Amino acid sequence: MIRYICLIVLVLHSSFNSNISENEINSIAVVPFQVLGDIKHSKIYSHGLPDAISHRLSKLDNIKVLERIKLGEVLQEIKLQEYGFTSNEDAHRIGELIGADIIIMGNIHNLSSDIRFHIKGICVSTGEIVFSILKYFTISEFYDFSNLEYSISVDILKAVKNDHTIDQQVRPNKISERSIEYFKKYSEGLFYFDNGKKDLSKQYFILYAEEHSNDYWIQEVRKEAQKMFNELNQQSN
Repeated sequence: MIRYICLIVLVLHSSFNSNISENEINSIAVVPFQVLGDIKHSKIYSHGLPDAISHRLSKLDNIKVLERIKLGEVLQEIKLQEYGFTSNEDAHRIGELIGADIIIMGNIHNLSSDIRFHIKGICVSTGEIVFSILKYFTISEFYDFSNLEYSISVDILKAVKNDHTIDQQVRPNKISERSIEYFKKYSEGLFYFDNGKKDLSKQYFILYAEEHSNDYWIQEVRKEAQKMFNELNQQSN
């Protein structure tokens, strides 16, 4: 019974370090999550999910989210994508290179019976953990990407903003089921870009950039895909 309750209830633990206040958080970067265990469509969780979280964070006042193309260039330079993000030192190094106050990193672990998320916010200047979030999802909950993305994004937003009404501000913009198929293409593009395969990443970005739809998330991510494609083209010319 206890195990069953744990699977149904999403567990959240968020704590702020007393050495940093919300007003000191001016710039944030969300790095790709590390996926542990066999997970279908892993790139949408390792790369697409952090990007969707970044998008929601960018809607907050007084918070700057670092540009994705700059983050990708840093990941290529230090080649951490080959090994995953395993330590606070990794976050500190990335943050210094891109000028972020907070780096958000996470692990997604397939435990067979359920999926565990452990997400941390690391203060770049001190290397300390600003907040820590631990959540468990059943398999069916995990593969319901729209609700999963929204749930995790809101928890991170609350941790960063320390505002428990934040879900009311972002609720209208959940990823639709239709947009997820297109979102997978964009996630593939991010994965190849972070690993230095720019020509291959452009192929996926242009597939998304060409999609026209009134769907909110397709429109928003199409802009990002087009921007990534254009900047990569400029670099190759």
